[in-house]
Amino acid sequence: MDQKVFLNQSKLVEEVTKYPPDVLRKFDIQPTSCLIKSGENISDNELQRVLEYFLAVNDATAWAIGDLILEMESRGLESVVNEVCNLLGKSYSHISAHRRVCSRVPVEKRRLNISFTAYVEIFASKLSPNDQDEILNETISGGLPVKRIRALIQNRLHPKNISIDYKSTLPNDYGEPTGFDLFPHAPTNEQGVVFLFGILSKTLGYVVEHVRTKCPDCIAKKIVNLNARRGRRMETVRIEFEFKSSNFLSHYHDFETTDVIVCWEHDWKECPSKFHVVELKSELSRVVSKNKL
Repeated sequence: MDQKVFLNQSKLVEEVTKYPPDVLRKFDIQPTSCLIKSGENISDNELQRVLEYFLAVNDATAWAIGDLILEMESRGLESVVNEVCNLLGKSYSHISAHRRVCSRVPVEKRRLNISFTAYVEIFASKLSPNDQDEILNETISGGLPVKRIRALIQNRLHPKNISIDYKSTLPNDYGEPTGFDLFPHAPTNEQGVVFLFGILSKTLGYVVEHVRTKCPDCIAKKIVNLNARRGRRMETVRIEFEFKSSNFLSHYHDFETTDVIVCWEHDWKECPSKFHVVELKSELSRVVSKNKL
C-alpha cells in the first residue's frame, strides 16, 4: 500500500513501522475514508492497532480516524478507543470531532479540496441537520472558505430581525420590516410598489422599458422561455401598478390596456383571468427566504 496517499507528508513515528501491511490491506484506505472492505474478517485487536496507526500520524488522517472510531463504537469498544488515546497522549474530546463529522458525511460528500476544519465547523454547529446539509452542499458546489461558512452558520443561527422596540419608534406610515436589505420596510402606497418592482424586476424576469403616470404605468419585456438551447423568448407586456390589486377597479382603469397588475397585496378575488397578477409581498418573501444563507 502506498502510504503517501494518506500520510500527506506527516512524519511517520517509529512505532508505526511495527504494523504489518497485511492488516492495513483489509481496509479501503482513501484520502477521505478508511472503510472496512466488505467480506474482510477484521478482529477487534486489528481495529485497535490500525487506530493507533492513524492517530500516530495525527490529523492528516482525520477521516480514517472518524471511520475507525465509529466502527469500534459499534462493536462496544469505546474503552479501547480511550485506551489508545491515553497511550498516544491524545484527547478523546479532540478526536470526537472526527467521529461526529464521519457519522454525518457519507463518503461521496467528502472532498479533498474542502478542509476537514470546514466540515467540523458545519457539523459542530447547533444548526438543524437540514441546515447543516444545505450549507455542506453549498460548500461543495461553491468551494466556500471557512470564514464564509462561519458567516453562513451565524446568519442561520441569528437571523437579522428588527426588534419590537425599534418598530415602535418608526413613523406611522412605515410598513412592516421585510428582512430585505434593499427595501427594509413594506410599501404602504403605490409609489413604494413601483420602486420595489424596479428592484426585483430582473429577478422576476422583467426588463423595464418605459414608466409613465397614466395607464398602463409601465411597458416591459417579460421572459417567457428560459430554455438555453431554443434561445430566450420575450414578449411585450403592459403593467399597471397598484398597492392592492382591487384598486384597479376603484381607479376605473381600462381592462383592454393592461396585461399585468403588479401590487403589494393581491386581494381582488374576482380578478379576471386575462390579467397576470404579481403580488410583491409573496415574491419578496421568497427572495428573502432564498437569501437567508
